[in-house]
Amino acid sequence: MRLADQTTPARCRSGRPLAGRGPGRVCRNFVNDERGVTAVVFSILFAVLFFIVAIAVDYIGATRERQRQQAAVDAAALAGSHYLGLADQDTAGPEAARKFFQENMGPGSTAELDVQLDGDAGTIEASSDNKYLTRLLKAIVPVHLRRDHIDLNVRATVVKGDRVEVAMALDNSGSMAGTKIDALKQAAKDAVSILFSGSDIAGDVKVGLVPFAASVKVGTAYQTANWLYKGPEAALSYPLFTGSSTQSRFDVLSQIGRSWAGCVEARPAPYDSSDAPADADRVDSMFVPMFAPDEPDDANATNAGYRDDDYPNNYISDYGGTCPTPEQVCVSWRTRNGVKSCRTYGPAPMPVADAQNRACKYSEASPSTSFEGPASGPNQSCTTPAVTPLASDQALLGTRIDALVASGNTNIAEGAAWAWRVLSPTAPFTEGRPYNDRSNKKIMIVMTDGDNMFATRSTHNASVYAAYGYGAQNRLSGTHSLSALNAALNARTLSVCSNAKEDGITIYTIAFGTEISGTGLQLLEDCATSERHAYIASDETSLINTFQDIAREISRLRVAM
Repeated sequence: MRLADQTTPARCRSGRPLAGRGPGRVCRNFVNDERGVTAVVFSILFAVLFFIVAIAVDYIGATRERQRQQAAVDAAALAGSHYLGLADQDTAGPEAARKFFQENMGPGSTAELDVQLDGDAGTIEASSDNKYLTRLLKAIVPVHLRRDHIDLNVRATVVKGDRVEVAMALDNSGSMAGTKIDALKQAAKDAVSILFSGSDIAGDVKVGLVPFAASVKVGTAYQTANWLYKGPEAALSYPLFTGSSTQSRFDVLSQIGRSWAGCVEARPAPYDSSDAPADADRVDSMFVPMFAPDEPDDANATNAGYRDDDYPNNYISDYGGTCPTPEQVCVSWRTRNGVKSCRTYGPAPMPVADAQNRACKYSEASPSTSFEGPASGPNQSCTTPAVTPLASDQALLGTRIDALVASGNTNIAEGAAWAWRVLSPTAPFTEGRPYNDRSNKKIMIVMTDGDNMFATRSTHNASVYAAYGYGAQNRLSGTHSLSALNAALNARTLSVCSNAKEDGITIYTIAFGTEISGTGLQLLEDCATSERHAYIASDETSLINTFQDIAREISRLRVAM
């Protein structure tokens, strides 16, 4: 029965038409009137829609809050992960994470964060429980469907990424003495701790150390290596002594009772900025042991117009060994009663270049005791600890870092070149993985507190002896001024960096302190893989933080929810 039948007046339910137009029309209109139905249906639909909207409003609000909370947990986990591997990870890590979380959630939030750091696994787990207070679901819905809150539970896990090999070229020059070298040791050890955090697979992370000053010490353990030159001095492109076509530098060291300290010269260009393997058939490709020649005696120096101290590395007599007995001449005169007579006779002076170059003076000679030690006499300019090839032994690396010293000038080119060779899979060091191993990243960190320095002298050598020999040998520049030699050394540094980057090596640079010139800062920026990879650390605290930041970036921490 239609709804209208229940509400139609009795006179309209008889079925008979009423006389006249008026009453009949009224009945017909009343029977066909459905406005009440529409109102009822609308009321029902409105209630349903309002209920749906109430659910939507609260759940959309809860979803947005969950997203905000998840972002805060992710950020907090990454903030806490900065302390993975450090000594204070279990206290400073959670504290940093919670502080970051609270700042992101805002002062009115009741959400709490739970943080767990695992240095051995290299992970940090963070979770947060929260309650989103509903606005409509607790007010208008039926009692059995009402909810005064929605539980929000989110979590995030930070884990480490790919395998890495890192070579640190660390400035050990004299300007690093004192608090600087102490800060460098702490910074390097912190970086190693962060890198090794979570490396549970043998060899997953490898780190090498290249201390550098005026030269780089590969170490005496490699004296028998086939890439180290042991042939006659005369066959070299830049010989340091003459008189024998068969003597090697090791022969001469043996003659004077001294041993090689472990440093090598830079190879002649272009091999100095190359990773090309040593080839005995190409002498310039071989690595030549450093040998600082005995410089002219004071008498020969002053006779040539130089001062006594212009040739400080004078450790044996220019006339000793098996050299021919020199002509004796008067070297000191006196006058009495107007009569001039010889006070002292001595060997006839010789040109300083001849005095320095003669090989005969080393035979069976004994160096002065004032030149004893690994970094004096024939081992002058060999002042750094030896290179540590890529290793997964964190304790060993810590010991080697503690042994860093500060002495000598700065040769960034050699530091970068040997860091590259440490990463290389070919000799001299072969611990590096192949360049085409896509699961492995090769990273170089170059840190220095100063500009390249090729120390010049006003002598026939034009400089002190270092990795590029003497300035007068024209290995870097035909002009022997300080600016010309240092500019040439900068150019060799850029060549090393450019070639290493072409091999797929990522380079970070760190300018430490405030003494580096604008040219030096630009050199380091150009050496780095990008401007983002070039750091400036103005003081000791900044240096420590910079090494930590780079180590974290290398570790490639990522969020895995």
